[in-house]
Amino acid sequence: MASKHAEFEKKYKTWQYKLEKEASDWTKKIVAEALKHRSYQQSINWINSLKPKIDDSFPGGSLGAEINYLREIAEDARQEIIKQEESQNPNLAIELKKALQENAELKQKLSELSKKPKE
Repeated sequence: MASKHAEFEKKYKTWQYKLEKEASDWTKKIVAEALKHRSYQQSINWINSLKPKIDDSFPGGSLGAEINYLREIAEDARQEIIKQEESQNPNLAIELKKALQENAELKQKLSELSKKPKE
């Protein structure tokens, strides 16, 4: 027996597929545009500038999810640039991964410190 919501569910799943396809397409477009910069680092910096900012007033719900979705598209593009850079220069790849890890750890510590109540 078909669900009484079958038509709606079909439209919703079609929309999801289109959204996933558009995310993939935009990732590729961002990578192509980023590679027009003179260096991989400039490409990465440019991609980072595309990410919507998250601050203390970050909204929840679907708006917050939309912001995260946009950030993830940019992050996927950034990871692709890093992968291309690593394939071009394997020795640099080790140093880049280390620097990215240290950067992530520092961001986490800063975030934790900024949330602690001031005495």
